[in-house]
Parts: sequence; C-alpha cells; structure tokens
Amino acid sequence: MSGSMLRGDYQSETNASLHHEPTGKIVLLNPINELVEEILTGECIQPVYQPIVSLKNGVIYGYEALSRITLSDCHLNIEELFEAATRANKLWELEVLCRTQALKGAYHKPARIKLFLNVDPNIIYDSEFISGFTKEKLLSLGLNSKDIIFEITEKVRLTRPMFSSKLLIIIRVKALR
Repeated sequence: MSGSMLRGDYQSETNASLHHEPTGKIVLLNPINELVEEILTGECIQPVYQPIVSLKNGVIYGYEALSRITLSDCHLNIEELFEAATRANKLWELEVLCRTQALKGAYHKPARIKLFLNVDPNIIYDSEFISGFTKEKLLSLGLNSKDIIFEITEKVRLTRPMFSSKLLIIIRVKALR
C-alpha cells in the first residue's frame, strides 16, 4: 500500500475510514460507532410516553415508554441506533440508558398505572440485566414493581430461541425482587 493511499480516507461499505497515524499504525474508525458512543456518554435519550387506552371505556391503562434521540446532528432513528449499538457491542449500555431515562421520567406517573418498557430479547443473555434491575431501584424512583411490564420487542429475533420461555420466568422470579 503506498504512502499516498494511507494519507487519504478510504470509504468502505461499512461507512468506516482507514487513517494513518504518526506511529505508522492504521486505525479503522467507524463514525457510526462514534455516534453511538456520543449518544451514550451524553445521555442523549429522552423518553416519550404513549398512552395505552382501554377500547371498552377509554380509560388509560398504562403508558409505553418510547425512546427518542436528542443529539441534534444525529441522522439515525432509534431503530438504527439499536442496530448500531448491537454491532458496536453497546446494546446493554443503550438498554440501560433508555430504561433509566424512562423510569426517571415516569416518576410522576399516577399510582397503579402500568409502565411498559421495551426490552431487546437478546439482553437476557447479559448477566447484568438481571442484577441491574431490582425492586430497590424502582422504589428509589418512587415506582412499584407491580406497575412495570417488560415488553419484548418484536423487531429482533432471539439468537437462542429455546431460552425465550426462560426470559419470562427470570424476569418474574428474580428481576423484581
């Protein structure tokens, strides 16, 4: 590879660039990974709450917490952000940020109104999921564990489907103790 090729940027199909550093190393930079990191470190996620209304009587049963990106120059939508976070091995961090922001924002939710939190089904394979979501954390935010419902996002397939029934058991038995 010639020196002139190292000084220029090479765009690949993955939207990554090769850069020559003064040390002589070639470093693969990915602007999407940098964007994911910027969103995570800046906590650039804000929840919005979609009411879930009874069709029988029009009463609000609960709210689904949806995440929105607040980084002004971000070109990704939330689904693309989750895909990029998965590729960058940052899914757990993004899940925690979205869940934390949603729970903080739900502090003013009326008692006994349910809060639906979307969860990527593959997050159950991360040991931090179970230990990182406890009844004590909910109580510290003024929330009751009986009002929290995990909604398994349907946009992602489980990498190990035989564990899907285990997910509900784990959440019921351990996560909200």
